[in-house]
Amino acid sequence: MKCEHCAKLLDEYVEGLLTPLDRASLEAHLGDCDRCAATARRLSVLVHALRDLPDEDVPEDLVETIMARLPERLPAQEGAGHLLRWGVAAAIALLAFVGGLALLPQAGGPEVARDTLAPLSASFQLGGSVLAHSFSALASVLDAAASELMAASFAAKLLFALTFLGTNAALAFAVSRYRHAWLSPAAALPATE
Repeated sequence: MKCEHCAKLLDEYVEGLLTPLDRASLEAHLGDCDRCAATARRLSVLVHALRDLPDEDVPEDLVETIMARLPERLPAQEGAGHLLRWGVAAAIALLAFVGGLALLPQAGGPEVARDTLAPLSASFQLGGSVLAHSFSALASVLDAAASELMAASFAAKLLFALTFLGTNAALAFAVSRYRHAWLSPAAALPATE
């Protein structure tokens, strides 16, 4: 056993959670490696000292108080109206910008409109071109990945499928967790001081 592998198992060893085979292998390494044995002794002393500490009384609402103060929960306290207000503000800003562009030829004349709208149009055209090239590059990468996956062995395909499903399950869990946190009504959260 290497020291790196030993370091990963020391916590479970001190807690008595290793399988008999892993425990025997680790103890054999500890017998041969003074550095890992010293680390195991220090960790064991620390764990036993922590177990000997007296239990502290904590308020019953400690978890709720901490959860209410987490930044990800703050918008949920203001309810869905918070998101609606920001959406309306963004829509008004966009309308004001578009309205200003529409009034530009009347207020400043054709030359001002041309001098203002030409660079803006060029910026939109450049942005669209960059976006199109980005999507084209992404499509090429996905096509190459699909070709490689088709040529891969069954084990590689299975590993890819499991990774894909696991990633999507984790993403779905995170979305449902945060959707619940963001959309929970303000009455369900405790008041903060």
